[in-house]
Amino acid sequence: MNKGELTVRQQLILDYIRSFFAANMYPPTIRDIGRSVGIASTSVVSYNLDKVRDAGELKTHATRIDKFATSFVAMVKRLAA
Repeated sequence: MNKGELTVRQQLILDYIRSFFAANMYPPTIRDIGRSVGIASTSVVSYNLDKVRDAGELKTHATRIDKFATSFVAMVKRLAA
């Protein structure tokens, strides 16, 4: 497999993410992705997502949890000042 090429499993993951997002307007969870392609391990899903990202087929942004944590830390800093 050449760099930038996806395996069948990775293509299934990408197709699922695209269809889920089109239907729901938000991305699926790691567990949703795993269930859709028959992967029980979240670490295996994460590994394959990294490969899809590395191939340039998927761009990710901070999650809602990341944004919440950043906002929470900023709020605590303001309160402590």
